[in-house]
Amino acid sequence: MGAMELPIASLLLLFVTFEAVAAVSYCPPFWTHYELDHGIFCYRFFGKRATWSEAEVTCAGFSSCKGEEMAHIVSMTSAEEEMFITEYRQSISGMYGGGDPGMWIGFSDRGDEGQWGWLDKSPVNYTNWHRGEPSDSAHMENCARQIVPMMGIAVWVDSSCNEKHPYVCKMPAQ
Repeated sequence: MGAMELPIASLLLLFVTFEAVAAVSYCPPFWTHYELDHGIFCYRFFGKRATWSEAEVTCAGFSSCKGEEMAHIVSMTSAEEEMFITEYRQSISGMYGGGDPGMWIGFSDRGDEGQWGWLDKSPVNYTNWHRGEPSDSAHMENCARQIVPMMGIAVWVDSSCNEKHPYVCKMPAQ
């Protein structure tokens, strides 16, 4: 190799390495990434129980590295994403089936009774309500949580937003 070819080869290698690193999505420390067909997202489980509003305040305290998008209580836009989140949460919390308190998800009808929507404005193209849900007992159940009953299959129930449950935050990866 000539004297001029070596620096050019080094620069080319540096450029290719930089491009490969730039293409990798980034999640902050303690967050887990997962790729969906509409993007790559970061997730973080919080085992400390909180009301739905307290959970959203905690989530909103985190933002992407560029600061463009803040986190929200998790949205579940597909069965695939729900399965990932369920397995992720169970692996972190050690809770499987019976005795599992469930967790908040960012789905509610607080703004308009009976019109359920995601906090992060994701389209509502997937739901997983348990049979008979949402029940809205005494018009006091406006926030959704995911539970995993004894049979081990995750489903959603509506609950009072003032109950305290663990939760997962979600934000786009950078």
